[in-house]
Amino acid sequence: MVGFTAEDKVYDGTAVATIRDFVFPGLIEGDALAVTAATASFAESKVGTWVVTIDDGFTVTGNDEGNYLINFADNATATITPKEITISFTADDKVYDGTTAATVRDFSFLGLVAGDAMEVTATASFAGSKVGK
Repeated sequence: MVGFTAEDKVYDGTAVATIRDFVFPGLIEGDALAVTAATASFAESKVGTWVVTIDDGFTVTGNDEGNYLINFADNATATITPKEITISFTADDKVYDGTTAATVRDFSFLGLVAGDAMEVTATASFAGSKVGK
């Protein structure tokens, strides 16, 4: 069975995996094989360590490709790590009431993957309770 390795990646909302290299155990000395047009997929698109499999549609090339039956071992694993995003917000102005309590609104999620949704519940306070401070 042909082995391969896959690259770890940062979460992007897809299960698309990148193949790093192929290993051909049992290849007869002097023979050369390569796999082209190969794509791979993580078992899940979420953060975690997943099995990566080769998708159909690859091409085997080399000087003796017809002499080998190519089967891929489904034992490659790779990790999807969390994507860092920046959350910003605005706060409402208010009339002086002697407290530092602030009303938070308009959250913005810079770097959020298209199609993903996030909610934040937060409390905030002004630096001081005096007017203009």
